[in-house]
Amino acid sequence: MSDGGLALRPAGQADGALLEQLVTGGGARPASLWASASTTRLDPRRARFVTGWPRPGDIGTVATFDARPVGAAWLRRFAGAELQPGENGDVPLAAFVVEPAWRCRGIGRRLLIGLIVAAADHGIGAIELTLDATNGPGVRLAASAGFAEVSLQGSTVRMRRHVRPPGPRPPAPGRSTARS
Repeated sequence: MSDGGLALRPAGQADGALLEQLVTGGGARPASLWASASTTRLDPRRARFVTGWPRPGDIGTVATFDARPVGAAWLRRFAGAELQPGENGDVPLAAFVVEPAWRCRGIGRRLLIGLIVAAADHGIGAIELTLDATNGPGVRLAASAGFAEVSLQGSTVRMRRHVRPPGPRPPAPGRSTARS
């Protein structure tokens, strides 16, 4: 997808460092370049999203403007000790970040929709994400992309989006597919 200088592309093996920078809050300073990824390794809850990128089953989308990364969204399944309380190892978790200077331009929504389409293409039935409940813009963005709240624990809201697998859609109830 391209819009002006904005484009979406699949995340590849070379994007591991970019994703590390994103999960550290690299876009925390307006108009900043992505911050150092060294803090990722200090927080296991965040590091688990990018350590060893890409692992089998990882899916991601990167937003660029004139070839410069401005955000990304990606999915990863967790198992065993990587799982946090309330997580289901059968449902991959999504992460998404847009650099602050690029927020409120529809990029986050495009990233999430691109990720949902990629998940469907890979036969994934549902995806989840967790957000801080005080992150109103993030929660609203996820809801606008079809995510619904499934739990609220402390200040963490868990949201889920069911994904329709690829293939033909069944006819709507009450509609005939026969032609006269």
